[in-house]
Amino acid sequence: MILERLNNGQYGVASWFYDFFEAKLEGISVDSIESRLLCLQKILTELNEKELFKTNKLVLSHRREEEDRVYYLENKAHIPFDIFEFIRVHSIEMKRSTMLYFHGISTIQRGDIQEIINGAIVIMYSDIGVKLITDSDAWLEYDLEGNDQKKSAAINAKRLKSALEEIEMRVGFEPVYDHSKYAYVHKYELKNYFEYNGTPEIRL
Repeated sequence: MILERLNNGQYGVASWFYDFFEAKLEGISVDSIESRLLCLQKILTELNEKELFKTNKLVLSHRREEEDRVYYLENKAHIPFDIFEFIRVHSIEMKRSTMLYFHGISTIQRGDIQEIINGAIVIMYSDIGVKLITDSDAWLEYDLEGNDQKKSAAINAKRLKSALEEIEMRVGFEPVYDHSKYAYVHKYELKNYFEYNGTPEIRL
């Protein structure tokens, strides 16, 4: 299940599912674009290795300075997206105002089969940091309609947790995480809300 994300802000009244991971680049000069891009590359590489995210579209924005540019990318098996090569090939001038939105496909367990899902994870880059956003309930023991999916969630959640722990080690930053209306967060895990009688809440 992919939820529509309403961009109302992370700490405001947000209707998106969860800003799953945000590498706040404290300790790295905000003028060091190369350092921020290196962190971004480490995140893209780790998620690609876990088959959790393969980039197929990139949107480049300069915060209203000019029109957004959209690039559609071919997915090459087991080859992570190289942001430095992409910038070189397309002669992109990276500015403080540059924002990059990465869209892609994820391999998700659903029951006894693996599905390739487009849009389960979105990655956002800016001069503030890097965010991973998920709009999927694949990581929860119960989907948002209250259906039991413990078997597949155990596989999905374990892969995502492993990837995010490795990312934290690679980039050297603590994650920022926040609860949402759809799930509460414990470190790198998402948990369902439950009714008083023990049944999972339906949160659509």
